[in-house]
Amino acid sequence: MLEFEMSDLGLLSYFLGIEFISTSDGVFMHQKRYATEILKTFHMLDCNSVQTPVDCGIKLEMEGSDNIINATLYNRLWVC
Repeated sequence: MLEFEMSDLGLLSYFLGIEFISTSDGVFMHQKRYATEILKTFHMLDCNSVQTPVDCGIKLEMEGSDNIINATLYNRLWVC
C-alpha cells in the first residue's frame, strides 16, 4: 500500500468558482462571487437583469460574413 502526506485545510468554502456555506440544515452551494467577476469583466455590474439574456434588436449575419466572433470570449459568457 502506498502512503502520501496530506494537509487539513479546514472546511471547504470555495472551490472551482463554487462557494460552500455550512449551516445546521446542510451545505449550500452558490456562485455569487463567480457571477460578479463575470459581470465586472464585461462591465455589466450595474446592468438591469432580464428574463431572457439576449440583446433586443440584434441582426443576425449570414454565414460567410466578415464579422469574426471571438469564440473564447463568447463561451466565457455562458459557462456560468
